[in-house]
Amino acid sequence: MSNYSIIKESELIYKEKNMLHSFLFYLFLGFFGCHRFYLDQFKEGIFIFILFFVSLFTLDILWFFFGIYLMLEGFHLHNRVIKYNKEKLESRKVFIKKSLADNKKG
Repeated sequence: MSNYSIIKESELIYKEKNMLHSFLFYLFLGFFGCHRFYLDQFKEGIFIFILFFVSLFTLDILWFFFGIYLMLEGFHLHNRVIKYNKEKLESRKVFIKKSLADNKKG
């Protein structure tokens, strides 16, 4: 495998998440937790999804806390996307180094 194909493969595997996309998911589908699913944070996304449906069928006070929680999600979303992209970049660097080392051996 050539060095170029290793780099291209790493781009496909470790793709960065777009800040605009994550904010659009948050604005339009945030109450379902779609912005968390987009960032591969499935446990948190399921938590928000369940919290939405629980608050839908319970008292109004839970809606208030759910709204506060979603506002805090919006404030922290920018940092979450940056952190996700940094982690993916580090994983991509490790993948490229390992692949290049395996390529030299084989």
